[in-house]
Amino acid sequence: MIPVIQETLYFIVSYVGIIIFIYLSLNFLSKGWLTAFIKVRGSRGKKVMTIIHSVTDTYFRPGMFKADGAYHYKTRSKTSKVLTKITREEVFPMMGVFCLTVNESTDEVYTYKGQGKAAIDAATADNLIKRIIMAPHLQKDYVLWVLFIVILIVLIQVGGIYWQTETAAVTQALCSAARVI
Repeated sequence: MIPVIQETLYFIVSYVGIIIFIYLSLNFLSKGWLTAFIKVRGSRGKKVMTIIHSVTDTYFRPGMFKADGAYHYKTRSKTSKVLTKITREEVFPMMGVFCLTVNESTDEVYTYKGQGKAAIDAATADNLIKRIIMAPHLQKDYVLWVLFIVILIVLIQVGGIYWQTETAAVTQALCSAARVI
């Protein structure tokens, strides 16, 4: 490999390593807020930041309002929870994303002022479960196709750059060999 390209690759790898180390450090110090914030911000309004108060800690997870009006989120132990009675007063903006504060043990949703209420209504939950089972599922496979095409184009471009550098090296070697003869 050409020494210039090798040095450039060393710089790229070292900078990427430093960026990953900084990201992981900040995510650890913020108790997972950074990753949840990036997921919620990247969803462009589809997800909501869930601030979960457990017995020993406060942590952050992205959640989502489904088409049935229920709010779905996962706890730290990967158990999925559903809240059915959410009003507009409980969702508040914070740093450019919408947030919802939940108590993990009692499933209470806190308003912005800190008042809590029960978040599950049995009749509504039963009705929503029936609607979820009967609802058609939409699939958006075109996003995967677009991602595949973009990755393919990037790989072709990288291969073209590599081919050009190899061709230039071979041409330079042939020219120097022709001068010697």
